[in-house]
Amino acid sequence: LDIQKAIMRNEEDAKYRVIIMGKTGSGKSSVMNSLTQSTKFKVGEGILSETKDVTCFKGKFKGRINTPDIDFIDTPGFFDSSTKDNEIIAKIAISLRKFEDGINLILFCFPAYEIRIDATLQASWKFLKLVMGHAVYEHVIIVLTHGNRLSAEELDIATKRMKQHFVPFIKDQLKCKVKEDVLVYHHGAKDDGLEKVFSSVISNKKYQPKVMEDLKKYY
Repeated sequence: LDIQKAIMRNEEDAKYRVIIMGKTGSGKSSVMNSLTQSTKFKVGEGILSETKDVTCFKGKFKGRINTPDIDFIDTPGFFDSSTKDNEIIAKIAISLRKFEDGINLILFCFPAYEIRIDATLQASWKFLKLVMGHAVYEHVIIVLTHGNRLSAEELDIATKRMKQHFVPFIKDQLKCKVKEDVLVYHHGAKDDGLEKVFSSVISNKKYQPKVMEDLKKYY
């Protein structure tokens, strides 16, 4: 990919945006801090999400001054014991309406050591399509977090398992096109596994989520 050509091609869009979503405690905020080379996003662990609302931070990828500005958008976590998942996804989708020109990329985070593809998770994937539109999964990259907790062999197994479950489910059950990228994030490492995020944000055309109008009554 020629990054400079991609930047010039999308120059008229003015802004680039990346959203991070995922399970509570999956390391979403840590990923955002790594992407922005900052401590703007509060990091926590446990069953309660540290991020209660949709928050946005404008910055440079990895703090590199020669890169375009990017809006980094952090969101509440799924499977939070205090909030229903469908309410969280709906709240995220409604919040995104203020970005009228759309978004470039969604990062979906899962702990590499705890990949459980169950009915609850599949229901969240279905609801994400419902509130954000049929094309949403063309803009999603899976990020397996806490890669430093597993061996190289275990990470390979986790990555293959995610691809074997996520990609066919989105294609066959939801009938959506889907990116097949699965990144592994290594917290605190010099090569943290997130370099591909920048090229994906820059090369992706903006996507405007198709939010169901009747969801607005809840927020």
